[in-house]
Amino acid sequence: MIVGFVAYLSAALLLLSAYTAPAGALAGFMVFYINRRWEDDGKKTLRGGLYSMLGTLGLLPGLAWLAVPLMTWLAFSSKGGGAMWPPVYHLGIWIVTAAGSGMVALLLLRAGTQILDKTASKLTAKTKLERNKKTDIRSIDDFLPKTPKDGLKYDPRQYFNQHKGMFVGLNEERQPIYIEHEDWLKKHISLVGGTRLGKGVSAQTLLYQAVKYGEFVVILDPKADEWMPHVFKQACDESGLPNRLLDLRQHAPEQTNIFYGGDIEALENTLIGGFSLTEKGSEGDHYRLSDRKAARQAAKWLVAHPNATPRDLLLADAEAADGLPGGWAETAKNLHACLEEIAEIDALNHPGGDGFLDFTDGEKNGGVLYVIGDLVNTRILRAQKMILLRLLFLAKQRGYAAEGEKKKRPIAVLADEFRVHISNPFMVSLQASAGWGLHSILAFQSFKDLAQCPIDLDKDAVKGSVMENCQIKLCYAIEDADTREEFARNTGTMQADDEMRKVKKNLVLSETVDGDRTLRQTERFYFDGNILQSMKVGCAALKLPQRLVTFCLTSPVPIKKNPAALIPTGHPPATPAGFPAESPALTSFAAQALSVGTLQAAVKNVDYPFDLPEAPSAD
Repeated sequence: MIVGFVAYLSAALLLLSAYTAPAGALAGFMVFYINRRWEDDGKKTLRGGLYSMLGTLGLLPGLAWLAVPLMTWLAFSSKGGGAMWPPVYHLGIWIVTAAGSGMVALLLLRAGTQILDKTASKLTAKTKLERNKKTDIRSIDDFLPKTPKDGLKYDPRQYFNQHKGMFVGLNEERQPIYIEHEDWLKKHISLVGGTRLGKGVSAQTLLYQAVKYGEFVVILDPKADEWMPHVFKQACDESGLPNRLLDLRQHAPEQTNIFYGGDIEALENTLIGGFSLTEKGSEGDHYRLSDRKAARQAAKWLVAHPNATPRDLLLADAEAADGLPGGWAETAKNLHACLEEIAEIDALNHPGGDGFLDFTDGEKNGGVLYVIGDLVNTRILRAQKMILLRLLFLAKQRGYAAEGEKKKRPIAVLADEFRVHISNPFMVSLQASAGWGLHSILAFQSFKDLAQCPIDLDKDAVKGSVMENCQIKLCYAIEDADTREEFARNTGTMQADDEMRKVKKNLVLSETVDGDRTLRQTERFYFDGNILQSMKVGCAALKLPQRLVTFCLTSPVPIKKNPAALIPTGHPPATPAGFPAESPALTSFAAQALSVGTLQAAVKNVDYPFDLPEAPSAD
């Protein structure tokens, strides 16, 4: 009976050993089972049990092939029989298929697990309770407005509305953004960002409206922008207001007198601030006492001689005329040397009469004063600082309007490339100047620009003053990491979820990600460095007082170049170099009258803090 049972069992095993090919393909699951036990530290899991069952089925034919000879030998050797051997090729097939499936399993564990992790991640329905994520520079476009690479194109003038405020740009939903008129008049603006990204465009849009609303707009342009003079020429022509061009460059003719119209306080501080004669905390302060004394003497003499130019002042000191001590070349060397530099600028030494530009006239009649300067010429750099200080004291000395009087005409100043305009008096007065009626737009590329300040100023104090007093900030794409970080901190923080996952090593030392993930609460800046670095042309981050930072899409005012925009005020018209003879002429007087009349009709019911200009008559 035992022999019969063994014979039956041997026959069954012999039959099983014949299925070596399909069984060998299942043998690779034993590799998966062993890896699962490795990853789970010996814990029993459903997946591990399934791998164990399939792997065992794959091993049975090979074990059966080995068991048949042993069992038949035990059963029949006592009867004189021998062992029965299954066909050898069955074993060979099983070995080949089992080894192949094992290799495939090892390759899948080594290289295929990452593919499975990615597929599982894409197919997983993420929780709706997950909050904002941290930005990823590789997928930063997901966080930015969808705009063309060269910026969004539209006509800003269609959104101008005095009742709503000063239009600055469109948000990411293409809705207009306005700066409240009170904020515009009382707060300074900083424009930060790289070259050719849109700083000048946003300044043009804002100041174009300021011209139309009757402000005195001053543009200090040290790099001779290609389009900006034409934009403001058009704004003045449309409004019937004077457009004044002061060209400080070496080839320019005599146009104005930097000292004209100033009182003792204004002239003294213009000389001291423009020539950096304030105390610097060094041994040289002793000698600057003489320079400042000479500045006071010069201011008194200039007030007594209203039409005197810097050249006249130097000549009068050399002759010790009219109470001047004479000998500044020895007793006030810094003042004398700087005066010599200013005297060499023809544009600032007009004696008066025909062709004379009174830049203080803008405070009375509005319009634009466009000043073309220079970025490297030392003499012109000094002159640019002095002009800004003259405007500052022009606003300061007006004082505050008495009750019941019209408010003083606002003065809006664009200081492009602000680093060349920085002076001690201006930085000290930045907080108070808006109260005097002078509000500024300070444009620069990064905080490293502000570090290039005069020696009598601390670079950190300059940066802090700009950040604190410019409560309206418009930031374009920035490459400098420190500037990005500083602006990002000013946008505030927001709650975000930070994801954590557990990564394991499998049997073949390939990393796999656990299917479970953990979300923890964290913070990030509302507009972080990745966003501020990657914004496209014409896209900026706008920060307004008591409002969330938002994307702002700016676009230039569409204009045509006008050669008259580059002619210094009071000088005979001429076609500047680079303009064809057929370039359009000045806007006609009748067109000016029509544009001003249309403007007044449109804003008839608006309560302005100052009088609008009258439209010129048809005669």
